[in-house]
Amino acid sequence: DAGDPDSPPDPDGTITEMGAYYFDQSEECPVPGDVNDDNEIDILDITLTIGCILDEPGNCPCADLNFDSTVDVLDIVLMVEIILDE
Repeated sequence: DAGDPDSPPDPDGTITEMGAYYFDQSEECPVPGDVNDDNEIDILDITLTIGCILDEPGNCPCADLNFDSTVDVLDIVLMVEIILDE
């Protein structure tokens, strides 16, 4: 979603991507927080979320636990709380 906001939107309705291919954000996350899609929220999801924050923040919709459209440390805190509550 780092393309020109005045360009036509991607097929999923989001702002265009900078590259040749767009990331489809229309799919909902079946288990919010389950970044690796193994039906568990665990340390692997936290590790992948850190990677999302450092490398590709727009490509980790399951990591956005507080649904603010930003993957950040607050989402990691929520993951830790989920893990500790289990």
